[in-house]
Amino acid sequence: MMKKVLLKNMLAKKWLALSLVVLMTACVQDETTKNNQAQYLDAHKNLPIPANEPMTPSETLKAIDNSLARVSGQDGNKVSFTTQKLEYTLPKDVTDKCVPELPANWDENTIQCPSIDITMAKIEPNWINSIMQRAITNDDNPKLVKFRRDLDDFARSQIQDGSSLGYSWSISPTYLGMHNQVAQFAVTHDTYLGGAHGMEVIKHRLFDMDLQSQITLTDIQTVDMSDTKLFDLMVDAYQNYLKEHAMNKKEVAEHMQAYPLDLLKMSENFYFGQDGLVFWYAPYHLGSYAMGPVELVIAYDKLQGIIRDEYLPKQTAKPASQEIKQAS
Repeated sequence: MMKKVLLKNMLAKKWLALSLVVLMTACVQDETTKNNQAQYLDAHKNLPIPANEPMTPSETLKAIDNSLARVSGQDGNKVSFTTQKLEYTLPKDVTDKCVPELPANWDENTIQCPSIDITMAKIEPNWINSIMQRAITNDDNPKLVKFRRDLDDFARSQIQDGSSLGYSWSISPTYLGMHNQVAQFAVTHDTYLGGAHGMEVIKHRLFDMDLQSQITLTDIQTVDMSDTKLFDLMVDAYQNYLKEHAMNKKEVAEHMQAYPLDLLKMSENFYFGQDGLVFWYAPYHLGSYAMGPVELVIAYDKLQGIIRDEYLPKQTAKPASQEIKQAS
């Protein structure tokens, strides 16, 4: 009898919490969604809660969120990604002193207007969108007041430097897709400051959809950061990279003397590639500009026991039974 009373109380509390969530969200939902929710709740309100599977308050709320997401046609583990150009106009004090294109008879007193091309990302879920907007703009303000000021300062810097060739700054976000439960993005910054060439830098951002959090190199490892196993693999990947660029043993040694292992630091600029964990280094960091950016790839089969199983490809991670057998 006591079990039945407890079961009724648990069911009543769950139904009350579910009803409150629906009530609070109804004001922002269209009629179709509300009708779908009403049908869903009506069909499920009398379902019993298994007595042998009690839920904690957090588990109950998560179940409610998942149920409402399904009714609304949303999935918390799915990513929606679109882009939109940021509307930006050069300051008048800049355009008064520059021309859109250099004429054929231009001289050192002629200044070509700087070029600024910014692409913004619109991402669902919104918690990723907020982090990515800051990664692109370094600005928390929704109107991007600080970022627009930075763009103005960049444009004015060319006028102050007296450079005839137009400076340029472009930013472009990219969605790299999912790796297991990890949503991967890259932000490309391409700048030109009047020299022999521009500089392109790509920064990667990874988000664990299960944890609902951005993840770092520390988060994916099973070992302490002071452990040298991953760094040793990076050294091997560095040497293999140079060999793949048709360098013989002597050339590899000379290159590593010019760009020693001291420069090969554990980088947070990484992502999960098709063949392994990829570390990205900008030009000049591990090689000349002509070599371009350097990507060091560590094969997934070498990372077992070093990074967490949930971040290894499903076919690479060892089954639990196999691990138990080997441990014994």
